[in-house]
Amino acid sequence: MGDIAYASNTAAGRRIRVEHWGDAETHGQIAGAVLAGADRTWDTAPGFWSTIGGRTLKYAAWGDGYDDYRVVSDGDAWTVWYGKESTLCGVLAVGDDDAYERGQRQLEQQTPFADAG
Repeated sequence: MGDIAYASNTAAGRRIRVEHWGDAETHGQIAGAVLAGADRTWDTAPGFWSTIGGRTLKYAAWGDGYDDYRVVSDGDAWTVWYGKESTLCGVLAVGDDDAYERGQRQLEQQTPFADAG
């Protein structure tokens, strides 16, 4: 279950579709701040997390596909880095919160895929 919105994201430089409650909550906070007179925009990479079988996976992406990927694993934790047109476009991390958070920042900075991770 999730919320669906098609919203302008300044980090992505375009409107993107999002379907996750965390992003919907952020949209509400931004809308309230703007209505109260603040200058706010949505500038974070959309994402979600889920716990399945005792393991937590975290995913953030722009949501419009990929043409390259790289898997990094230390055996217990792993991360998949997704690229599109030589730019990082997504990150999926299981057991590696640092990689997820780093990946979100790199998405927002439009990091080249070769430098992601």
